[in-house]
Amino acid sequence: MPSNPSNPSSAVVVGVASRRMSLVLWLIIGAGLLWLLAQAGAIPAGASAALAGSETLVLRRASFIVADSDTLPPDDAGWQATALPHRLARPGGADLTGYWYKADFALPPAGPLSGTRQPLWLYLPRINGGGAIFINGALVTAMPSADPVTHVRLLDPHLFLLPPSVLHAGLNQIGLHFASREPRTSVGVLEVGTESAVRPRFEQRLFIESTTAEISSAVCLMAAVGLLGFWLRRPQERIYGLFALCLLFWGVRTLVMRWPVVPIAYLLEWRLAYYVAHSGFVVSISIFTLHFSQKSKPFFERCLIGYAVAGCLVFAIFGIGLRGAMDSYWQLPFFLCGLYCLMQLAFFASKQRAHSSLAMGLAMLLALGLAMHDFAVQEGWFLLTDIYLMHLGVPVFLLVMAGMLLERFVGSLHSAAAANERLAVRVSEREAELARSYERLGHLERAHGATEERQRIMQDMHDGVGSQLLTTMAIVGRGTASRTDTMALLQACLDDMRLAIDSLAPDDPDLLPALGNFRFRMQARFAAAGITLAWRNHAIPDALELGTHAGLQVLRILQEALANVLKHAQAVHVTVDVYFTPQRLRIRVVDDGVGFARSEEGGEEGGRGGRGLVNMQDRAARLGATLQIDRLDCGTALTVEIPLAPAATATPATTGARQFAGSASGNA
Repeated sequence: MPSNPSNPSSAVVVGVASRRMSLVLWLIIGAGLLWLLAQAGAIPAGASAALAGSETLVLRRASFIVADSDTLPPDDAGWQATALPHRLARPGGADLTGYWYKADFALPPAGPLSGTRQPLWLYLPRINGGGAIFINGALVTAMPSADPVTHVRLLDPHLFLLPPSVLHAGLNQIGLHFASREPRTSVGVLEVGTESAVRPRFEQRLFIESTTAEISSAVCLMAAVGLLGFWLRRPQERIYGLFALCLLFWGVRTLVMRWPVVPIAYLLEWRLAYYVAHSGFVVSISIFTLHFSQKSKPFFERCLIGYAVAGCLVFAIFGIGLRGAMDSYWQLPFFLCGLYCLMQLAFFASKQRAHSSLAMGLAMLLALGLAMHDFAVQEGWFLLTDIYLMHLGVPVFLLVMAGMLLERFVGSLHSAAAANERLAVRVSEREAELARSYERLGHLERAHGATEERQRIMQDMHDGVGSQLLTTMAIVGRGTASRTDTMALLQACLDDMRLAIDSLAPDDPDLLPALGNFRFRMQARFAAAGITLAWRNHAIPDALELGTHAGLQVLRILQEALANVLKHAQAVHVTVDVYFTPQRLRIRVVDDGVGFARSEEGGEEGGRGGRGLVNMQDRAARLGATLQIDRLDCGTALTVEIPLAPAATATPATTGARQFAGSASGNA
């Protein structure tokens, strides 16, 4: 049952429900964010090479050498000690550079790590160059590594079983050999331990760094397609189009960045695609943030787009040798841009104080922090854990945007429901008002119709029966009328009154019954006068609705024409033909009497004087009809044609017509 908008408690209840739903939504988003951060923070940092309990040994010190040798270089070949994780800038002058790393670890003579009870596993959180792994000089496993025809960049962690046959109690040595084209190498800490000890950390890091990136990329691309479709249908919602571009660029960037093996022929195109997607993401998310903050900066946006396009063009022109500068220097202005947009968003959120603005600001801050973390890891700053986390910021953005969309959807539903309720009340009020207006209009129309009807009846009585009675009174008053003349005059008054009563029947607007009654009376009159009346009907319809006033005029024209025949024509035979067509009603009265001749003054000669002809013409004019009187060789013909409305007649020769014909059947 919809709530009444006139009742303020209804809106309050819906508003409270909406705020509660919004609060629950943001709590869910916050919990998801904390879980992601907890998962990322659970990756052990490690500070020294020490035996962790009795099951895990973490190696944080190693030696390295830049050498292309396929065998482990001797100890005096120039090895350098380093801490793990280690990042080293690739020496200039060589496109493909080989590296060797070695680290020692000791196994006690007995116990779980001696190799006699449980197998040992080697866990490598990071070795982006791939390559081969040696234990005590014996090859254990080989991963993909860069060579003259392929480029390799591995971002996933690795876990390998160490064969017990190559291990021994006391000091053991791990050797890593790989080649790389990356501007910087990346080798993480080494962990040796039982499977139950190292596999959980391997799977945890694999999920945080690899699985979440793949899920993030897939979700971003699918969400981008959906939001672009939504934006194309509603172009005015520009902010959703910008966010769709953010997701699209980020999904492509993640796919390109995590591509492990690239043919050397497409190395430039691969890295250019990464820079285009990365800069497109930064530009679109910056513009999105400004528009979300209602701080559109057209000049700043054009400069940002120009800077991104210029950087990509420069890299495409100068080639892969510019990659180090692009990674280290070209991206720095993007961080400054992110800080500026974050400041605008924080200022907007402080003024608006809305859940969505606060959540968007926190998500932006998290994404910027993770981006700076990844940049620091790439450059080897601060001895940070060698793990990339920026892809975790995009799921947070997705959660926030989903929360905003859901909150907006709930708000839209609330607004639509309230609007529908208000509209229903207004429609109900307008319907009631319209009903009252119709009722008043009906009363006015009925009153107006009654007034017009009274005036018309009064006029008809005055012109018809009243005029006949006055004439009769005048004649009788002079004493010149015989009894027969008086009876004829009174009969004319009675006929006129019956004619008016027949045409004014309120429950039957059909003219056919009135014509039938008129014919019946006229046949009796003509038979009494010794005159044969032949009445012929042609194509009689079911009904003929002319309206009471028009029907009375038709009957009066017929009455006047037949009265003239009775009084003046000295006729023996009279024929009345009534033609019914959908367009007109045509009546023709023909007698075989003495006829008449017109005088110059417009009167009538031959005993057919008076105003009869003038009255008939006036009545025909009121109907929009034509009246024609023709003198025949023997007698007179009167023809009147009355135009009919399209719906005045019904199907001919059916029950109504038969009734009319039966009211005075046959030809007299």
